[in-house]
This record gives sequence, structure tokens and C-alpha cells, in this order.
Amino acid sequence: ALNAGLVRGAMALETGDFAGAKAAYEGFLAKAPIDHPLRYLAVEGKGLALEGEGDLEGALKVMVELAGQPGVFYRDQALRQQGRLLE
Repeated sequence: ALNAGLVRGAMALETGDFAGAKAAYEGFLAKAPIDHPLRYLAVEGKGLALEGEGDLEGALKVMVELAGQPGVFYRDQALRQQGRLLE
């Protein structure tokens, strides 16, 4: 049931329902343990939803946080997203 929030968020993003996507991802993040293996998908999704809403600064902040420290598993993708947003 918890992971279904990720699917709801992705479906909302796909249809342009950015507020719904953000709510789904935030709901997942509120319930998922900090070490949940798919947590990064919800964080990235939240950033993409913020971007869709026009909040580029908020989206960039999320991607900076997602990048974390060197060696973090998802760092390369988060850095790519940062570059795309800055462009």
C-alpha cells in the first residue's frame, strides 16, 4: 500500500496533475522509513511536481538535497536534474 503512493504520484505527473503528484509523493515520504529503498523516487517526483507547478527554486532545492554527498547512490541523476533546472 505504501508503494502505491509512488504509482499515484507518477500517474498524476504523467497527466499534468502536479498538485496531486506532490501530495502523493509527500504522503509517501511522510510514511516511508528514511532507509526505504525507493524513497529517492518520491523525492525526485516531488521536485518534478514543483517544477510543473512553476516553482523552479523549490524544485532545485529538492534536487540539491537529493544529491546529498559524493558517493550517494542517486547523486548522478540528482545532479543532472539540477543542471536541467538551472538551464
